[in-house]
Amino acid sequence: MSLSLSLGLSIGKSYGSGSSSAVGETSGIVANRLQAPTAVGTIQANATSRRVHYAHPQAAITDLQCVDTAWYIADGTLVPTNGDSRSIKRYIEYPDGVFHQVLWSGLATKTISTGSVKSDVVISSVTGQPLIIPAGAKFAERTVNLTSSVTNFPLIEMPANNSTLGLEDGNTASTDLGNSGTISADASLYTFGSTCIVGKIGKGQTGPTAKSYVVVGDSIIFSQGDITSVGAKGGSGWFARLADRTGMPYLKIAKKGQNASDLAGATSSVSGLLALISYTDAVVEHGINDLRNGRTAAQILADHQTIYALFGSANIGQCTLTTRTDSTDSYASVSGQTTKTDGNMADLTNVNTSIRALPANVDFVIDVADGSMSARNSNIWAGPFPPVLDGTHPTSAKAADMANRLSLNGAAFAPSAVNSLAITGTGSTSLAFSFAIPTTGSQYITYLVEYKRTIDSSWTQFVTGSSALTGTITGLTASTSYDIRVTPSNSAGSGTSSTVTQSTVSTFQPLDLGASLGYAWDAGNTSKVTVDGSNNVTAMTELYSTNTLGIGGAPAIITNGGQTGNKRVIDFPAGAYFKGNNFQGLLDIPDGSTATSAFTVVEAGKCQAGVTNRFSFWGTAGAATLASFAMRTTTSNRGISVIEVNSRAAVTAFQSVVETSNYHVFTTIKNGTSLIFRVDGVQVATGTLVGDGSWNFNDFYIGTSSGASTPGTPATVFPPDAYSGLVIARTALTGTDLTNVESWVGATAGL
Repeated sequence: MSLSLSLGLSIGKSYGSGSSSAVGETSGIVANRLQAPTAVGTIQANATSRRVHYAHPQAAITDLQCVDTAWYIADGTLVPTNGDSRSIKRYIEYPDGVFHQVLWSGLATKTISTGSVKSDVVISSVTGQPLIIPAGAKFAERTVNLTSSVTNFPLIEMPANNSTLGLEDGNTASTDLGNSGTISADASLYTFGSTCIVGKIGKGQTGPTAKSYVVVGDSIIFSQGDITSVGAKGGSGWFARLADRTGMPYLKIAKKGQNASDLAGATSSVSGLLALISYTDAVVEHGINDLRNGRTAAQILADHQTIYALFGSANIGQCTLTTRTDSTDSYASVSGQTTKTDGNMADLTNVNTSIRALPANVDFVIDVADGSMSARNSNIWAGPFPPVLDGTHPTSAKAADMANRLSLNGAAFAPSAVNSLAITGTGSTSLAFSFAIPTTGSQYITYLVEYKRTIDSSWTQFVTGSSALTGTITGLTASTSYDIRVTPSNSAGSGTSSTVTQSTVSTFQPLDLGASLGYAWDAGNTSKVTVDGSNNVTAMTELYSTNTLGIGGAPAIITNGGQTGNKRVIDFPAGAYFKGNNFQGLLDIPDGSTATSAFTVVEAGKCQAGVTNRFSFWGTAGAATLASFAMRTTTSNRGISVIEVNSRAAVTAFQSVVETSNYHVFTTIKNGTSLIFRVDGVQVATGTLVGDGSWNFNDFYIGTSSGASTPGTPATVFPPDAYSGLVIARTALTGTDLTNVESWVGATAGL
C-alpha cells in the first residue's frame, strides 16, 4: 500500500510539470536538500560547486531568492561561527544546461563576511521575467568562489561522499563552470551553495497555504550513519527521507554532537537566518546528546522552550528521542542489545513521556522513538537489522524504515500489508506461519491472524492484538488445504489484509507419529536428492538423520511424474538401484536367535507389466549363501509377492493383480516374526518368518536388479518404472500412525 502523508490540508498535488489551482500563493522554502553549513575547508579561486534540488511538489515556484550565511556550525563549540570572508557568484540551472544568474542588489557578485544575506529575485535568462520552475521539477544551483584560496570556507556536509550516496552533486577544484560545462558527482563529502532558497509557491493562485519545513537537531537529523543511499529525492536521514516521499521542501540546521543547550544558548545567528525566510512548520529533534552528557529531562525540556522561540508563529513539532545501545551480536537482534547507561540515559523514557504529553508551544509530536524502538519505551533499536552500527546512528535501511513509520505532522497512519507472509506445514494437523512487518505504518503495529479451510467462506481468529511475527496453528485436519490471512493495525486503524496464501497441510510429518520414525525420504523434494548435470540422481539423502542411500546405475528424475503431473519421481533404468548399509538394526536377527525386531517400510512406485519388479529388499552383499528378503511383483502374476530365498522357507502371498498405469503405495510391516503386506492402504497378505534363525540382513536396496550385487536376487529383475517417496520406521506402525505415513508417501507420487 502506498503511503500518502497527511498534511492537514485539502490540496491537490502536482508532481512534475504544471501546478495546482488548489494551492494559494505562499511565500516559503521552495526546494528540498537545503542545509546550513557544518564544516569549513580551503577552497581555491574559481572552484565551482553544483547542488541539486527538487521544487515544491504542490505548485510551480517563482520569485526565487537565495539566502546565504557567513557562518557555519563549528566542531568543538557546536554553535554558529563565522567563516572567512569570501566573494561568490551563482547561477540557477533549469533545465539542465540553461543558466539564470543570481544577483544581489543588481550585482553579479556578493561578498559574504557576516550574518545572513538574501539575493534579488532570480530572473530567467530566457524570458526576462522572474524564473518559474514547475512543481516537483529537478533543478540545480552552481556557486563559484571568486576569492583566492579561502581557508575557512563554510561547507555543506554529507554523511558520505556524493557518488557513494548516488547524488548528482559535484565540485571543480579551480575551474569556473558557473554557467557552462558539466559537473559530475564526485567522491567528496562537501559542497557549497545556498543555505536556503525561498520564493513563492502557486503565485497568483488561491487556496490553502503550502507547507515548508525548518528542522533543527543533532547527528540523527544530520543523518550520520545513513551512508549507503539516499531518499527518493536525494535526502539523507529519516526526516529528509520522510520529506522526500511527498517532495516537501525543508531547511536542515543540524550538527553532529550538538546539545539542545548549545542551540538554546546561541540563537542569534540562527534568528538572523530565519528572519530572511518564510516557512509554515518547524521541527525540533535535540536531546539525546544532552542525556549523554548528563543533563536531566527537565533541563532538556526547558532548552526546547528556548528553541521554540526562534520560530515565531510557525507550527512547532517536537520529536521524541531515539536511543543509544550496546550489543553483544553486532546489532543483529533485539535480545542482544542493552541501553547505554552513561550520562543520564536513564532519563530517556522521562523525556519521551513528557514530549508525548504535548509540552507548551508544541503543536504536534513526531514520535521518532516509537518509529525506531522495538516497543514503546524499550529503549532498544528495532530492525531491520542491523539498525545501527555504533549504537546511536541509524543505518540507511533503518533511516528509510523510520521514514516509513512517521508522518510530517506527527499524525499516525494505518500500516500497509505485511510482507513475506509464508506458511509451512509442521505436521498433519498444524501449520506454521511467518511474516515481516509492513513497509509503512506508524508504530506500534499489532496483528490479527485468521485461518480457514480454502473451501470455506468464514474465517476463524487465531490471535489478535499480537506483535509476534510467527506462530503455529494447531488442531487442523490432515490432508486439507487452508488459507491464512494477517491484518496489521495501529492507532490509526487497520491496514490492508495480506494476500490470502494457500497451503496444503502435510499428511505426514515425524511429529505426527506416535512412534520412533527412523528414516524418511521424499523424491519430490530436491533438497533430499542429489542430481548431476543430466538430471540423474546420484544420491538420496535421508531426511531425519545423516545417512545417505548410495547410488548404483543412474536413476533419473522425472520432473512431471505422478498422477497429478506436479511431482518429481525417480525413474529406475535396468541395473539402477539405491543401496544403504546402515540398516542392519532394522531386522537385528543374529544367528540362532528369534526374530524380535520391528519395522515398517512404506514406498510408492509404478510397476512395469510383464516383468518382475522389486521394491524394498534386504540382504547381505557379497555373501550369496545368506538370506535375502524382498517385496516384488512377478512376471506371470503382477500381484504382490514376498519371498525369502537361499534355503529359507519361502513366504509368499499374492494379490490377483496390481495394475501398472498408476502409482501404488506398498507397505511392509515386520513385528517380530510376523509380516503384514499392504497395497494402497489395504492389507493383502500376511506371513511368518521361518528358518534356522540365520537372518543377518545388513543391506537395504531400492530398485535392485543385479544378482551379483544383491545376493539372492534373480539376475533379471526389473526395477519399478518410477519411484517416489519412502519411509522406514523403527517400529511396527498401526492405526492412524500407519495411515498418515501411507498418505504422505502417496502424496509424493501425486496420489
